[in-house]
Amino acid sequence: TRTDADGRYRLTCLTPGEQTLWAGCESEAGVATATLALEEGVESSWNATLSAGRALHLRLVDGEGAPLADWLVVLRRPGGKSTWWVRRVTSDEAGRVDVYDCPEDDLYLDVLDQTGLGSTYLSRKLVASEAEEVLTIDTRTLAQVSGTLVDHAGRPELGVKLTLFAMRTALTHTLERDLDGGFGQALAPGAYALVLQLERGAHRVARFALEEHQRLELGLLALPAPGSLRLEVQGLANGTARKPAYSLFALFDEGGHETFLKAGDGDIDGDVVLSLMPGRYRVLLFDA
Repeated sequence: TRTDADGRYRLTCLTPGEQTLWAGCESEAGVATATLALEEGVESSWNATLSAGRALHLRLVDGEGAPLADWLVVLRRPGGKSTWWVRRVTSDEAGRVDVYDCPEDDLYLDVLDQTGLGSTYLSRKLVASEAEEVLTIDTRTLAQVSGTLVDHAGRPELGVKLTLFAMRTALTHTLERDLDGGFGQALAPGAYALVLQLERGAHRVARFALEEHQRLELGLLALPAPGSLRLEVQGLANGTARKPAYSLFALFDEGGHETFLKAGDGDIDGDVVLSLMPGRYRVLLFDA
């Protein structure tokens, strides 16, 4: 949330337990942070006083020294208990990026172009410093991927979302397709996965890696015929107004790591049969 003209704020609907709060602004005004143990039904207060944080000053230029405006810089640092400090800042007309609330330890940097999608042009570790650091980005490495997606009968599959996942940055992008199911996208070099996301279910269509300047033609990508999954849930009803519910996750193996993708959820009124693409899924069932 943001403070009002008098600096006041209010956060509601927080989960009880240990929570970390952070206050700051996108300038040199300073930052503050605190960890509070929130109790159910009890209102807590935190009156923060901002103090100067560690600043980071970057300037992005291309191989000729020209500034790169509107490029996206992603900074992150793992914190405690599976939390992350993350900042996503766009460079100004001079290619400059200023962040005033950096942690003291190493930061992990990724640089993406104006589209903000795909793999990273530059990845490295750095430490916040008052001195400006110039980052030279090779902007001539773009690659290209294209292909055509059809269903199991050979017809263009246009009514579902085809999503591009950048494996290095975990960024996603929905690909536009023509009436024949064809698609094309310019991308930074890196590893990617193409995933079809349906109303219920998901299917990994392809996985590929792009080198600098590569033109990759995936050709005709034909989807398999769908299978079915029956959820037998009569035993989960308990006579109340509420209904049993389910959550469905598609499971993919990406480089030895299991990736979960939300593939649908909803209430269940009696047994339900889901039409799904072949593959591995995890199902969570909830009683009423």
